[in-house]
Amino acid sequence: MTGSYPRTKVLYIGGEGRSGSTVLERILATDPQTCAVGEAKYLFERGIGSGELCGCGQPVPECELWSVVGDRLVGGWDSAEGQELVRFFTALDSPRKLPAAVVGRGSQVRRARAVLSELYPLIAEVSGCDVIIDSSKHPAWAYLLAGTDAVDLRVIHLVRHPSGVVQSWSRAVERPQANNGAGDQMMPAHSPVEVAVRWSIFNRLFHRLGRRSVPTVLVRYEDYVDDLEGTLRACFGLFGLPYSSTPDEMATGHGIAGNPARFARGDAKITQDDRWVTELGNRTHRMVSALTWRTRSVYGYRASRTTPVVPMVRHAPGRIAGVTADTDADHFDQTTDGIARSVLPHGQADSSS
Repeated sequence: MTGSYPRTKVLYIGGEGRSGSTVLERILATDPQTCAVGEAKYLFERGIGSGELCGCGQPVPECELWSVVGDRLVGGWDSAEGQELVRFFTALDSPRKLPAAVVGRGSQVRRARAVLSELYPLIAEVSGCDVIIDSSKHPAWAYLLAGTDAVDLRVIHLVRHPSGVVQSWSRAVERPQANNGAGDQMMPAHSPVEVAVRWSIFNRLFHRLGRRSVPTVLVRYEDYVDDLEGTLRACFGLFGLPYSSTPDEMATGHGIAGNPARFARGDAKITQDDRWVTELGNRTHRMVSALTWRTRSVYGYRASRTTPVVPMVRHAPGRIAGVTADTDADHFDQTTDGIARSVLPHGQADSSS
């Protein structure tokens, strides 16, 4: 893999899953200057390794975008180098690798960033687009990109009420991208405890990334459903893209992974999924509220089922959003660093990524 490219603009949607990222990505991708690649974190493992379907409907290795990218990156995905990358990135997708990605240390991190330094510019070149939209969501992938010299990273920090996320993860959902038995046929279900703890850690790590100079805007799922125009203006503003009007239909694109909305055909009108208010059991809701209270209060989320969301002031693009008027921002930053220290090797929580 060789080549030298200018910095590529990447608009990254980060946060916990089941927060509306796939739909938001597809709406943003209606801008002709953007190319939506879905959850690029899974390009190698699911897209190439399992041959799952791209958002365009073709198997990823045969897709008009990804096949050309593979040819230029490694001489074809079926080459020895291409298959070795599949094994490398599949092994890299482990919770145990999160600390190394956050602190930006280790031979695997350096190698991953070297690959990404060529992958993302190639995507921009082959697609002919100025901005790549990546909805991988995971903080480890975001921290890898933040330390990649060839990438100009901006983050849409997407949050949703933790009880809504927990209730969504409890449902069995089919994966239409599974191709003729290749790949998992169902999206995995996760326990309420696992989701609640991950929700807090992921959101605090994205808050921390924004404080460390990555331009970031906060988007709450509940707000973007009610105010799509304002959300699009804030997101496009991260790269100074003009906003004209809310699109009538979602873009198709070449997205990897994601939920069934990846393949939905229809208009861009969205409705809020608030089934958790009536369907989530009281015991589970109380447990989730207790596990996430320090973090959820910062984003304006209450334990109340009748008024679970507090209105928040929208911040200008490029600034860290997400601290309500009645929240001590310094205290939140201190506790966020405390959580970072709990998931990072001793003494590395303040290391630059």
